[in-house]
Amino acid sequence: MIKVIDNAIPEIYQNYILNYITGVEKLQSSIPTDKYYPLEFCGNLSTGIPPFRKNEMGFGKTFFKENTLNEHSSALLFPLYHILGSKNILPKKIIEGRVFMQLPNGNKSHIQSPHLDKHIPHHSLLYYVCGIDGDTVFYDKGLSINDYNTENQDAINDLKENHIKKIISPKKGRAVFFNGDIWHSGSTPTKDIRIVLNYNFTI
Repeated sequence: MIKVIDNAIPEIYQNYILNYITGVEKLQSSIPTDKYYPLEFCGNLSTGIPPFRKNEMGFGKTFFKENTLNEHSSALLFPLYHILGSKNILPKKIIEGRVFMQLPNGNKSHIQSPHLDKHIPHHSLLYYVCGIDGDTVFYDKGLSINDYNTENQDAINDLKENHIKKIISPKKGRAVFFNGDIWHSGSTPTKDIRIVLNYNFTI
């Protein structure tokens, strides 16, 4: 199951979360405020700063894990509860919540390695805070444990070339709800920043 939901949250909240993550809310305030969400530099292969993800540079942070919500993170849970609530779904457990901001590389988009967010039963929700390219790619099969752990390039290339099931482009306010056992990849943007909230949970 892969379900795409456009305008998944009201536009006023789309703008608020975008401004909150990018710091616009803080910059526009006339009084001192902590209304922004600090991200951490992820780095790329050329910088020598881990994790070494080829052809990618950006920022990210885990804001929810092990029943712990990081400081200044409550606003980032709103899309999950609003979207699931609109479908009459109540999550039993939130496993993890993360935010990623990728910077455009100005070159050809690079499809990242296929993966599962978690190797346990779960569902996932992607909420695109902003972006116009840097597609999410879903596959009709996955990698064996050995191929995944050893990063077998022949198996990875076979997935990318022969087993693409669905390609979804980012769009502000768009969400993708899917079974956690579907292998997928992100890809690098070339035209503008791409910000996504990534939720893993059980229902």
